[in-house]
Amino acid sequence: MYQIILAVGLLIFAAHALSFVFKKTLIPDVLILIIFGIVIGPVLHLVSSSDFGKIGQVITTIALVVILFESGCSLNFRVLMNSFKTSGFLTLASFIVTTIIVCLFSLSFLDLNFISSLMLGVILGGTSSAVVVPITNVLDIEPTTKTTLLLESAATDVLCILTLFSLVEFYEHGQAFNIIKFISSIGSSFVMAIVFGLFAGTMWLIIIDKIKNFPNTLTTTIAWLFIVYGLTEMFGYSGPIAALAFGLILTNYKSFSFINNFILAKHEIKPLTKTELDFYRELVFLLKIFFFIFLGIQFEIKEYNLLAFAIVLVFFIFILRIPMTKLLFKETNFTDKSYISMMAPKGLAAAVLASIPLTYNVPGSEQIIDIVSMVVVFSIILCAVLVMLFRFNFVKRLYQKVL
Repeated sequence: MYQIILAVGLLIFAAHALSFVFKKTLIPDVLILIIFGIVIGPVLHLVSSSDFGKIGQVITTIALVVILFESGCSLNFRVLMNSFKTSGFLTLASFIVTTIIVCLFSLSFLDLNFISSLMLGVILGGTSSAVVVPITNVLDIEPTTKTTLLLESAATDVLCILTLFSLVEFYEHGQAFNIIKFISSIGSSFVMAIVFGLFAGTMWLIIIDKIKNFPNTLTTTIAWLFIVYGLTEMFGYSGPIAALAFGLILTNYKSFSFINNFILAKHEIKPLTKTELDFYRELVFLLKIFFFIFLGIQFEIKEYNLLAFAIVLVFFIFILRIPMTKLLFKETNFTDKSYISMMAPKGLAAAVLASIPLTYNVPGSEQIIDIVSMVVVFSIILCAVLVMLFRFNFVKRLYQKVL
């Protein structure tokens, strides 16, 4: 047991060192953490994902929720409003283009039928908040760009989930795809999740003022966050979006005129303290360590033809994001456009959704799981490598030619 405790302590110290290296050299810590997970897992077989049992998936979900919450706390409401238009276009374009590319590749090179290929495309259609947020937080980019990428990563999760279950419904019952029902489902999931998050945040601002004098209240906000996420998911809406909205209202409540003037006016509201915000950032840091190492531990190559397919697929997903970025961000500065074109990593949502086709006995489900796990790891590694290489002039000149 003492070896595990020792390893955890050394790992946390090493992760702090990696964060410092990232800021100085732009060598992303997520890259080192994933590689470390691969080394101790699939390479040396010191640990396997089964050793974590269900707690592994639980902590990865907690990591996603806390990362989005802390991001919401760090957002500026005005910047958020300025980013809505561009993030909306980017979200739809990224999801549609990625889905089509993956579907076409699967039909051409794999033994998957159309519905299975389309499901694989939908599963890989989003980007990962758990990857995008830590990387963009240390990049020298405009707040609007950072917010746009955050919103894209949070919104595509909802698109992936709802579209996949619409396809499952079609596969199970042979029901025609109803575009009106689909759009209304997405709209209600977004709107109700935002309402849940804002309402819960408003209530918490009132409650926290009453209990701040009690001991050990620093973690009660996180406990409330988990309750909000759980209830939102239980009612069939997007828990991650609710977590983002919850964090947003805690630090931007004055920007919501109705809430501030009519609900909070009678209460002496105190914003989150620097100590609280620092604590949430440190919690994100610790959860991030586990998240990326666990991804590396889960990595497994079962068939080398699927490995080659996953590598080529990731390459084309990133290549096609370049013209899409060029088209949508004409007024954005070169550096920000370059980083936007790199932010196509897949993550937790894809890994979780990959098992859904197997649950419904969709043909090729096992292949889908294997491909998704490899695409998730390779896409994160490529994203991190591109960010690292962008500090070199020859890479910048290459991006100048295509952007």
